[in-house]
Amino acid sequence: KQEKEQQEQIQTQSTENTEIEDGEDAKTDTETEETDEAGDIQKELAKIEEQSIGYENADWSSMGQADMYQLWDDELNSLWSRLSDELDAETKAKVLEEQRAWIKQKEARVKGAGMEVNGGSLQPQLENTVAEEITRARAYILAGYLADVRKESFSIPLEIQKSIDADNLSLDDVF
Repeated sequence: KQEKEQQEQIQTQSTENTEIEDGEDAKTDTETEETDEAGDIQKELAKIEEQSIGYENADWSSMGQADMYQLWDDELNSLWSRLSDELDAETKAKVLEEQRAWIKQKEARVKGAGMEVNGGSLQPQLENTVAEEITRARAYILAGYLADVRKESFSIPLEIQKSIDADNLSLDDVF
């Protein structure tokens, strides 16, 4: 019962966040998605950040890292779909190659995070935490690409940029 109440509370918060300031009715999910596609990428990711914070503040028994990972994975897939539709063939091939390399890196890091506890009860939580962090950072990278294609201004928050930079260290950067 508590889980259901918390889910309803999050749905209510989500609906409240989509209301228009001048008092019009709340937008449906489809209308919001269509507006976001035509709107500012920076604002879109800010909304996802707000939802992510809601998950962080939720009771772990009802929501957790898996939900946060799914939130960012859904956003990443949405960004990828729009980006791949808007890129020219040559650039799309380069970004696709980069995306495939990123997926391999993510899978290896997620697996490594779970190995730290040798299959213990914390394994899913650690794996989902790493997956969420990596996917969140990648979503910002793809959002930046999409903003560039659309000639929108876009900046990656410093916290995310530090994470991206740390993930992309080469041996020359380390030594």
